[in-house]
Amino acid sequence: MRQMIIILFLSSSVSADLLKHAKEYLGVSTEVKNLNYNFEAQKISQLSEELSRSWNLTLSETYSDSDLDKGPFTFSAPGEKTKTTYLSLEKENIYGGEFTLSGTYYDFDGKASDGSPRSIKSYSQELKYTQYLGANFLGRVSKLELRIKEKETQYQKVSLAGVKSKELLEFVNNYIDLQRDLTLKKLSDKAYKRSQARLNLVSRQVKDGLKEKVDLLSTKNSHFGQREQQKVAGQQLKSSKNLLEAKLERKVVLDEVSSFKIKNINLDPIEKKSIANNIDMKSIEAKLDYLEDEIAKNKKSVFPTIALSATYETNNFETTKSPILDGTIGSDNVNKEIALSVVIPIGYDAQKNALKIASLNKLHATYEKKIIKNRIEKRLETLMSALDVLDQNIESVVNRYNLAVSSLKEYNRLYSRGRVSLDQVIRAEEDLINTEKSFVQFKVEREKSYYSLLDLYGELVQEFL
Repeated sequence: MRQMIIILFLSSSVSADLLKHAKEYLGVSTEVKNLNYNFEAQKISQLSEELSRSWNLTLSETYSDSDLDKGPFTFSAPGEKTKTTYLSLEKENIYGGEFTLSGTYYDFDGKASDGSPRSIKSYSQELKYTQYLGANFLGRVSKLELRIKEKETQYQKVSLAGVKSKELLEFVNNYIDLQRDLTLKKLSDKAYKRSQARLNLVSRQVKDGLKEKVDLLSTKNSHFGQREQQKVAGQQLKSSKNLLEAKLERKVVLDEVSSFKIKNINLDPIEKKSIANNIDMKSIEAKLDYLEDEIAKNKKSVFPTIALSATYETNNFETTKSPILDGTIGSDNVNKEIALSVVIPIGYDAQKNALKIASLNKLHATYEKKIIKNRIEKRLETLMSALDVLDQNIESVVNRYNLAVSSLKEYNRLYSRGRVSLDQVIRAEEDLINTEKSFVQFKVEREKSYYSLLDLYGELVQEFL
């Protein structure tokens, strides 16, 4: 069956001034830069997990000077000095194994129980490898922990893109609001000038006895009303300008911003698309991905900790002042040891609770995905329907505007000849103003709906970059 493609007529091009300001916002805004915090923190967390298995070098040295009473069960007298030096090199691998190479030097100076001087030196080396065979069998938990960190980083990356798109959409809406208020201010200025010209005309006609005083009163009333609207429009423009300046973190000159022109628009077609690239959907799917591994990790943790270790140790003693010349790996004094240890948490309470939490997190994310998908689909239907209606209304209101301009011009001409009343002229003026406001309203709604649609498709940031 052929898939139906719904075509809507939308402007797919971004105005040059909006493009310029949006790029500036994405590039320099502290607000946008601050969005990177969670992503950068997660990257560091992933790096920490990767580096947690790097080589570790340990060096320690201990001095002791003791005059403690040794008691009857020792062969040494009080007054001994010892120095112990320890050096080790350790490495944990991703396969659940630990390697250790260490060396210990021991130097003792004291007295035997009969009071004669006594000196002992020893040096030993140990090579040890431990392999975990239980919960972390061959590193299966360690590998999952690393993979979870990698997927969490990807989730934060997608989430960052979603938040950035929403912030950009808010900025675009703020910019469109400024365009709206700038347009309304300019239209209000024009309406005020028309009312001033009308007031001047009627004042002269009343003075000459051509019109009644009531016409002058009505004209003044309309003129004062236009002045009030002009002040309201100016204040609203100032408010929108301040809001955009806060976003850009600089002063905005109104010459930078283009106002709306009341004219027919050449609209380019755009087709209805899949929501597969919606950032909210991709984000929740990335979250579910790492939560799956979180559950797998906790399932594997409900198991005893089994460690198998093998140790190869060598040493040598010297009871004279001569230096120790042996005791290193490969010497004759050797001790070999194999050990197996098993740790079984009684009841596995901590591990089972961690598994329950991971399962609940995944269930919550599954419900969240369903909610997000339904919300996006309904939002898409609403936007598509709204854009279709708005395009038709814009075409209609432009025609009404042209008619309203001609009508007002004709009423002014007829009023100057005394063929229509002043009330009819004022109504024609109000019709023109209302038509202009309707155009601005439809234009703003259409622009915002269009960019909301791009955000829904996951294409908004790309459109401006």
